Amino acid sequence: MTRCRILFVSLCCLVVLNARTLTSAAEKGEADSRGQHAGGAHVVTIRDFKFHPAEIEIQVGDSVTWVNKDNAPHTATRTDDPAFDTGLLRKDEERTIEFSEASSGSGFEYFCVPHPFMVGKVRVLLAGSELVTSHQGEGRREDATKALALPDAQVVEVHIKDTAPYFQPNPVEIRVGDSVKWINDGQAPHTATRRDPPAFNTGLLANGQSATVRFDSATSGAGIGYFCVPHPYMTGSVVVKLRGSHLIQEHAPGESTSREEK
Repeated sequence: MTRCRILFVSLCCLVVLNARTLTSAAEKGEADSRGQHAGGAHVVTIRDFKFHPAEIEIQVGDSVTWVNKDNAPHTATRTDDPAFDTGLLRKDEERTIEFSEASSGSGFEYFCVPHPFMVGKVRVLLAGSELVTSHQGEGRREDATKALALPDAQVVEVHIKDTAPYFQPNPVEIRVGDSVKWINDGQAPHTATRRDPPAFNTGLLANGQSATVRFDSATSGAGIGYFCVPHPYMTGSVVVKLRGSHLIQEHAPGESTSREEK
């Protein structure tokens, strides 16, 4: 009888431990899908040669864990002050970095050392600030219009072609708070990449794939240039004007707009 009781208690303990393990795994999986854990811990997943989410907003004192799910090794590295570096992460390896100071409006930009076309950004807000990014899915997939609460913000399409003109329209003209959606109409893979501040990167887009980038600051002169990493002779530019400015081609507020050159 005593042995039966001991066996019964042991089995109960195993069931409880397994349940806790499954719960912990489920919570981790949910956190990975949101890009955020409870308690100020956030997750950026490295997958398909991209950072997911590419831009993340946190608060002072929070930490970010980069997890590499690619077969290729990657880093999350910033060389400007405040510098940080995850070191070379092989598949399923991870590294956590805590952020103790707030960033400026543009955030802390970083890149992957072996693959410098891979870029990301961490915006660190003062504790108690409201985070704009929702951490749903793969980062800022929520409509940028909702994030900025701008009813007239637009998403303007730029189509990528295999032959010249490669980016259509070029230049693309938008206002502060608008977004540009690059769509690859070509058969070859392409990117829309800028390495200088303000850096951005669509990642490698196969035929039919697209990526959207929101622009929060006005540009000067001819705007900011970008290029295609696999085909650096393919170049384009984005002109970002202050809200209320006249655009050469106007669009209906709130619409996702294609301005392909004829």
